[in-house]
Amino acid sequence: MAKERGQADVEAGKSLRHLGFFARKHTDAMICPNCHKMIYPSGNPGTFDFPGVYVPPMRGNPKPRTMDIEVKAGNTSLAFSSLRDDQRAWAESTPENEKYLWICVGTSIRDKKYPRKTWLMPLDVFYHIEKTLDRKSIPYNCTGLAGFELEWLGGGLWDIPAGHSFWRGRWQRP
Repeated sequence: MAKERGQADVEAGKSLRHLGFFARKHTDAMICPNCHKMIYPSGNPGTFDFPGVYVPPMRGNPKPRTMDIEVKAGNTSLAFSSLRDDQRAWAESTPENEKYLWICVGTSIRDKKYPRKTWLMPLDVFYHIEKTLDRKSIPYNCTGLAGFELEWLGGGLWDIPAGHSFWRGRWQRP
């Protein structure tokens, strides 16, 4: 899963910048080159992968938006526990920006059984699915993700389709 996670991080950043967003990857943790112990450069564990993503006015949105995006990946499903407690607490303590999850599930784009899919969903949708599914993970074929799927463009790029709820601003549960 580490390979998929690293690939998802790279594709998310590349795709967000390709869309015209200002997105910079946050370094969660790293190995200190001197002492070889785990350190947290920001001093704030739990910060999302792409905090403070600036989305300029575009595609019908007259105002700019700022959001925090966390990237998650899995092979055939995504465990709800992959969104760690410190990340949940950080999201709760920083309500000023919209919160989104970039979820990638599947092994490769051309895989016959589980071709890789990617979704961009508001954090509230993740919490809603977590409460309503009688499972410990989001399955590959979860119907609750239907309106949040991204389109593969090739070359490591994903696009947010015109009908995606992202373009309508903050998501409201019907």
